[in-house]
Amino acid sequence: GYSLARSEDRSKLAQALSNNPVVVLYGDSGTGKSALAKSTLEREFPEASQTWLGPDTLGATLIEVERIKTDLVHPLHDTLKAAARPGNVLVIDAAERISSELASKVKQLVAALMAGNTPDAVPVWRVLIVGQTEAWMDERLQNLAGDKQPAWLGIAPVPFGEVQAALRSSPHLAWLALQDDAVAALTNLRALAWVMQAASHFQQQGHFAKPSLTSIADSLWKFWTN
Repeated sequence: GYSLARSEDRSKLAQALSNNPVVVLYGDSGTGKSALAKSTLEREFPEASQTWLGPDTLGATLIEVERIKTDLVHPLHDTLKAAARPGNVLVIDAAERISSELASKVKQLVAALMAGNTPDAVPVWRVLIVGQTEAWMDERLQNLAGDKQPAWLGIAPVPFGEVQAALRSSPHLAWLALQDDAVAALTNLRALAWVMQAASHFQQQGHFAKPSLTSIADSLWKFWTN
């Protein structure tokens, strides 16, 4: 039940989306990029209609031979451009998994949506591209945005102090906040969530009568792999 405010990251992403039609959000696996995108759109752009597409859905809708197997009668860009009102957001999630063949079609889709926007008016479509740092470093994410250089925001690991605060919120894990090595490892949001969700299990099993980082690692491995 514990949640991180992430107010600074949310504010930066909201500003980038307000000022730019195409934004790239990147970070390492487990840093909560998609969750941040979702919470930002829901809180800061409550009136915006969201369309989320991942690599599999994009492949099924942008590749013609695959599209005819679906219920989508018209090409995807025509369907999206037919939006009845402005202020829509297309989220291209897990963009690092988009193949080179599909990337050219995604690029065309983004270009078609941007062409439908009118200068000095609320964009009909904004595009948020979400992917991992590696794909940002080799410019795969930027290339999806087309010729125009997109705005971008990199998501850093959870700050040390916020990890400690999260651990202290759990009666079973408060002691772990004093272990610097453990806190450093848990700056990955997914890893932190795993440990916090498993806390009561460890306590019930009596694993932490004499707690150690090794016992945590061993117990996590057994618990999450069953």
